[in-house]
Amino acid sequence: MTVEELFSDHWLLSYEASVKGWLPTIEGNDYVSEDQFFSILKNAGVEFYNTHVYDKTDTLDTETEISHFDISEYDAWLGIE
Repeated sequence: MTVEELFSDHWLLSYEASVKGWLPTIEGNDYVSEDQFFSILKNAGVEFYNTHVYDKTDTLDTETEISHFDISEYDAWLGIE
């Protein structure tokens, strides 16, 4: 992982991989702590992926949630009519 990936489409993976130690960095540095914006999130303890979910009731029921998804609501939220 590299600092450039923090500003790509894969920024979330890059951030979480560094914070949680999932993947090594190419240069061996802590690129999240060295970045002026993402270091604020890291220092505040911000994490997006919860690895401590033990109870299945805390997880998303994808079949239920997806079956009720209405694309027109999403389009309206984006301002696409």
